[in-house]
Amino acid sequence: MRKLIIFVMMLVGAVSFSKDYYTADKLIHMWDFDNERNFLMDFKSNTIAHKRGTVRWVPREYSYHNSPVIHIHGNVDPNSSFTIPARYLERELEDWTLDFEFGAGTHDLDHTVRDNGKLVPFGQILRWGDLRIVFYQDSGQQWKGLARIIYQGQTRTIEYLRGFKYYYMAIRSEKDGISVWLDSYCTDYIEIPRSSVSGYPIMFGGNGFAGRFDDIKLYNKRLRPWEITANYWGTEYSVDPKNKLSITWGEVKHNVKPRSDRGSREKDIRRWKEIGTAEKERK
Repeated sequence: MRKLIIFVMMLVGAVSFSKDYYTADKLIHMWDFDNERNFLMDFKSNTIAHKRGTVRWVPREYSYHNSPVIHIHGNVDPNSSFTIPARYLERELEDWTLDFEFGAGTHDLDHTVRDNGKLVPFGQILRWGDLRIVFYQDSGQQWKGLARIIYQGQTRTIEYLRGFKYYYMAIRSEKDGISVWLDSYCTDYIEIPRSSVSGYPIMFGGNGFAGRFDDIKLYNKRLRPWEITANYWGTEYSVDPKNKLSITWGEVKHNVKPRSDRGSREKDIRRWKEIGTAEKERK
């Protein structure tokens, strides 16, 4: 009986731990894609997103991730995209953070098939007003790519993005521009008078992008660095390539390991709290 009680307590503890992964304060919209029938619906506010072209819901057992995802088949239809309509984004956001998980790579329309995936040469990851993020296959690198963040004519580049790997990305408004975060680290800062995002749709995919998205979230606040870190660690599984690239979504499954090292998550959050106001934490 005692062992049963301990087991139940451990189970409850594990469940409660999974619940505190995401920052909930001032969360406006979130698509977690957990339900196939309603995967277009934002569970936070019942907002209905639009899909165009070939966008498929992928169940957890074939997503090689901690949860179901959507796959945008831009290689089948270059216009394929997932869009949050402008009518839900009409109010002015003084401060905001948009974050999501994404991975680049093609897959057969039947997600139960383990096919020979590839990277598309070019494709749009995100477009929102004056902000655009574009994926390029790295020249001469079959399974690697890069992302270009374009904002009001200024460009920053994130290199060494592996195909068939999930990344967490956050875009955060700043008083004098935007900051870009990849896997909980601030990688770039574009310093320029900020343009309004009010009334613009948020489009994921398009222009031939082929890949996957999960946990799309929009906040009407600037997430603090430790909140971004908490959201990053919300992914319960990560790809551990062990210096070996995955070359299909099916192969990712064999490189996935549980994120059971909660200490690393707590260490990351503590790191940011100890830093306090980081160099790029503009106030």
